[in-house]
Amino acid sequence: MLRGLLKQGGTANVCALYLPNSEYTKDDLIDGVGVATPPQMADQMLNPKMRTFSF
Repeated sequence: MLRGLLKQGGTANVCALYLPNSEYTKDDLIDGVGVATPPQMADQMLNPKMRTFSF
């Protein structure tokens, strides 16, 4: 599902707080998935037109 979203031009970012507090690194992410920054996350959360999926 995520790969399909990325292929269609969607974007995906891992939570800025999750990655540094887990055993995973950016190298563990699939191609095309980025790491969000706290300001970026706040802007997106406050945007009423932003559609999100969480897994």
